[in-house]
Amino acid sequence: YAFARVGGTLPDGIDVGADGVVSGTTTNAGVYVFDVALSDSLNAVVTNTFTLVVEYPRMNLFFEDFEHDSQMPSGWSQEFVTNNVAWTMARGGKYEHPFGPVSGNYNAFLWSDAWVNGASFDQKTRLITPSINLGQAPKDVKLSFWHCMEMWDGGQDELHIYYRTSATGPWVSLASYVSNVPTWTYQTV
Repeated sequence: YAFARVGGTLPDGIDVGADGVVSGTTTNAGVYVFDVALSDSLNAVVTNTFTLVVEYPRMNLFFEDFEHDSQMPSGWSQEFVTNNVAWTMARGGKYEHPFGPVSGNYNAFLWSDAWVNGASFDQKTRLITPSINLGQAPKDVKLSFWHCMEMWDGGQDELHIYYRTSATGPWVSLASYVSNVPTWTYQTV
């Protein structure tokens, strides 16, 4: 048997070998439709149409593991919305809720003892990453993170994720988590 591309297009650097294997390397993302003919020793020919989708490789545009000896990561900031409760980098959470980070030694953690003294439960502080340039990113950018927010002692925390397109632009809601997440859970937005 012998294979041959007989029509359509493939990106530069990719071709169909006589053994029928599509191989090569390209940097040209796109959707390519091509025809392949299969012939045998009696010159019988069968043709089929195939589609090849080439995507740019995924890469981390931004990564943070909070492994900075309990210090705030470089370039990160906090914005106090209600009251002045700061995020900390800790091993797990208060009273071992959660017991520890998913991996490593630290995780980001927001905690207030205000409720013990009858103060407001309304403690809101934004933890803000450094600016992330998405100019060359694919249109289907994803944000992934580990999240644990266990309901306990009758209270439920909330996590709201926002973005903005400039340092002074308005915050736009991207996702909200308002229910019990008792164990570390991998979230993707």
